Amino acid sequence: MIKKLVHLIIVHIANHNKYITFNHEWVYVRKRQAFISENKMVPSSHDRNNLYHDIISQLTNPVVYLEFGVYEGKSMQYWSKNLSHPQSNFFGFDTFEGLPENWIHSKPKGAYSTSGKIPDISDTRVSFHKGLFQDTLPFMIKKGSIDFSKQIIVNLDADLYSATAFVLSTLMPYFKKNDIIIFDEFGAFLLHEFKAFLDFQAYSNLKLKLIHRTEKFSNVAFIIE
Repeated sequence: MIKKLVHLIIVHIANHNKYITFNHEWVYVRKRQAFISENKMVPSSHDRNNLYHDIISQLTNPVVYLEFGVYEGKSMQYWSKNLSHPQSNFFGFDTFEGLPENWIHSKPKGAYSTSGKIPDISDTRVSFHKGLFQDTLPFMIKKGSIDFSKQIIVNLDADLYSATAFVLSTLMPYFKKNDIIIFDEFGAFLLHEFKAFLDFQAYSNLKLKLIHRTEKFSNVAFIIE
């Protein structure tokens, strides 16, 4: 009876075009349920900043931090402030003109725009790269600006499946043991960051271990083993 009631609620939500599309995303609802069940014993952090803190507290060497989806720069500010090693580097990628395509009903194309304004962070280790990821990331790699010999921390906050999948596939050849991948919108709108993670896990053959997560698995961090 309970299972039937839950099923009817899911159908109702899907048919009213809220958070899931029943014919497709229900598959990912089930996959998420399985993922949570398998990883419920992983220690949880209270919120996103606490998750960041838990990761940073375990770092001892200089890192390269790559953030995709900067917006107003709050996460970049946190990471650069709390990782004080002078040889760490921080790269922020964003159009600063908003989402390049529709994400969800309440966040259409153009949402999260800063009207082109780049965050003002007075740290010479921090640089911002304005434009679409498919233009800026390959350029920075080809230029040799990213030192992949250091531990890489990738913070994915682009929301969109297309953007997240592009970053993961582009960085795949450079990933190595102990690199860390963070997803910022892992818990909702499952056809985006969550689906990109599952697809990447399937085609990359990399072993990803969940090491940190917020209470409801909205924000998660994996280490490459």
